[in-house]
Amino acid sequence: MVKLALTVPSVAHETPLSLAFRLASRNARASARRFCSDMALSFDKLFDGDVEVASSLAELAGIGEEELASSSIRRVGVKTYMLGRELLHPSIVRRETVRVCPACVLQDRLMTNLPPGASMAGRVAWQLRPARTCIEHQLPLLTFPIEGTNDRHDFGFWLGRVPVRDLLRAAQADRRSPSPLEEYLDRRLFDAAGTGSWVDDMPVGTVARCCEILGAMIDRGRDVGLDTLGEDDLHKAGGVGFTILAAGPSHLRDFLSTLQERSGLAGPAGAQQMFGALYKWLAFSASGSDADAIRQVVRTHIVETLPVGPEDNVLGSPVAKRVIHSVSTAAAKYGLHIKTLRNNLVSAGVVTADENVVHAHAIFKADENEALLHRLQRGVPAIALRRYMHIDRVPLATITTNRLLSPIVHGTSVEPLFDPNDADQLLAELGRGAESVIQPTDSQVSISMATRRANCSLLETLQLMLAGKLTWVGILEREQGYRALLIDRRELRQKAALPPLEGLIPNAIIRKLGIKGDAVQKLIASGHLSTVLGTNPANRCPQRVVPFESFDRFTSTYVSLRDVARQMNQASARKALALLANDDIRPVREFQTYGAYLFLRSDLR
Repeated sequence: MVKLALTVPSVAHETPLSLAFRLASRNARASARRFCSDMALSFDKLFDGDVEVASSLAELAGIGEEELASSSIRRVGVKTYMLGRELLHPSIVRRETVRVCPACVLQDRLMTNLPPGASMAGRVAWQLRPARTCIEHQLPLLTFPIEGTNDRHDFGFWLGRVPVRDLLRAAQADRRSPSPLEEYLDRRLFDAAGTGSWVDDMPVGTVARCCEILGAMIDRGRDVGLDTLGEDDLHKAGGVGFTILAAGPSHLRDFLSTLQERSGLAGPAGAQQMFGALYKWLAFSASGSDADAIRQVVRTHIVETLPVGPEDNVLGSPVAKRVIHSVSTAAAKYGLHIKTLRNNLVSAGVVTADENVVHAHAIFKADENEALLHRLQRGVPAIALRRYMHIDRVPLATITTNRLLSPIVHGTSVEPLFDPNDADQLLAELGRGAESVIQPTDSQVSISMATRRANCSLLETLQLMLAGKLTWVGILEREQGYRALLIDRRELRQKAALPPLEGLIPNAIIRKLGIKGDAVQKLIASGHLSTVLGTNPANRCPQRVVPFESFDRFTSTYVSLRDVARQMNQASARKALALLANDDIRPVREFQTYGAYLFLRSDLR
C-alpha cells in the first residue's frame, strides 16, 4: 500500500489498533473501524493481530513492519496468542478495559502539534493483565471500563472520552516502583532478556499468575481468591511471589514447607486444604502443560512430605510409590491399633511424642521404617508369645528380662510386642545340632529340670546352650517349641560347676587354728585376717572368705596353743601353756581378749 499523505509519528511499543485510530483521527475518520473499512483492511483481523493486515497498516503509516509487529498481540489458536516470540494465554490479555499511563499519553500530546486523537498512543504493555505500573514513569496505570458497542476495542475512541483534567490529576499521583514481576515481564517481552532461571522456560502468563497467587497467599492466607483483590493488592502480591518463584524450585518448596508449618489444621488434611489457592490453580485452572514445571515441583513436594500413596491422585496423576506415612495411614495399611502403633513409633523415636499432634499429622519416612512396620504387624504380646513358643511364664521372663529375646521396641508405655520370627531364631539357636529323641534316657531332661539338678540359674544354662558349650542337645518329638528341648543334666552339672573358693571360710579357719568361732570373727573384724566376697560353689550363694595369702601371712607370724602343744608332744594344752609360762613365753594379750591363745613364732625360737 502507498503511504498516506497525512500520517502520525511512530511511538515505541504502540499497538496496531492504537495506530489505526490515530491514523483515523489524522484523516478525519470517526473510528478505527471506519478507517479500516475505507482502507479495505479488516478491523477484526487487525484486532487479532493478523500479520498481513498489520503490515498493510504499517505501509500506510510509513513505519517499519517489524516495529509494528513487535507490538502486535497475534491470535495463533483458539485460546492462544503471541507477542513477539512469547506465547500468551487469554487470561493474561486484558481487552475489556482501557488502561493507560497518564504521563505517557500526556507526553505524547506534548511531543506533537497534532490533536489528542492523533497523538496519544496505546502501548501493548497496557493490554497485559500483570502490567499495572508504567516502567518509565513509575505510575499506576489508570483503568477505564468500556461498554459493549461496535467500538469497544477502539482504544482511541475510549481514550478520547477521558477528560484531560483526570489525566493531569493522575499524572501527579504518588510514584511507586514497578514490582519485580513487572520489571521481569518488561525485560522478557520487550528486551528478550530473562533471569536465567527456570521461569524463563515458562509462559509469561503462567509466571505472572503463579506469582500473584504465591504473594496473595502470604498476605491473605492460603485460601485467598484473586478475584477479591484490587489492582494495588495484585501489584504487591505479584512482586512478592516473583521473588519466591524466580529463586528456583528449592525456594518454592521452602514456601510450601512454611505453609505446612503454619497450616494450623487440627484434623486430617489433604493437599488441597494444605496448599489452598496454589493447589486449586494447578489442579483446575492452569491449562495444559503451561504450568507443568511448577506442578511437578508441588506434586513432588506433596508426595515427599504428605502421607499420600498409590491410592491417591495428586494434581491429576496417581502416586507411584508412597514416601511418607502418617500414623493413621500406617495403622490402616498394616492392620494395627492406632494407639498401639503410635506408642511404639514414639518409643522408637520415629514420630513426635507431642500429644497435640494428631495421628494424621504424625508422619515418618515409609521406606526407612517399612521393616519396623512389618515387625509390628507380626508382633504379639507376651501372653501370646508363651503359646507360640510353648514356654512357661518364668522361663520366658528370664529370656526377655536378660534380652535373649527383646521386644520389637523398648520402653513403650503399652504392653511390648515381640516378633515371632525372633522367637523362632532363638529356638533354632538353642536347638542347634539337636538330635531327635523319641524316648529320653534318665539323664536327658528338660532345660528347667536340668537347671534345678545342676543347681545353677536358667540364664547360665541358656548361655551355655547359645555358646555351643553343651555337646548334646535333643528335641523330643512329641513336644513343640521350648518344651521339646532336652539337655544332659550330668553334662550341665559339670559345665555349670563353679571353681572352688580362693580362700578359707570361717569354719575352715576354726579347724586349722583350733580356736573358737567367736575368736575367728574378732580376728576378721580387727583386720588381722582380711576377707573377700566369693560365690559358694555348692549353693551359689555369696560367701565371705579369708584369702589364702592373708591366712598364710597370719600363720607365718602367729601359732596357736594347740599347734604348740603338738610340737611339744604334750597331750594337754593346759600343761603346754604352763611349761611355756615357766620359760616366760606368754600368748599375745590382744588375742587373749578374743578368747584365742596365739603366740608369736618369734617368741618360740
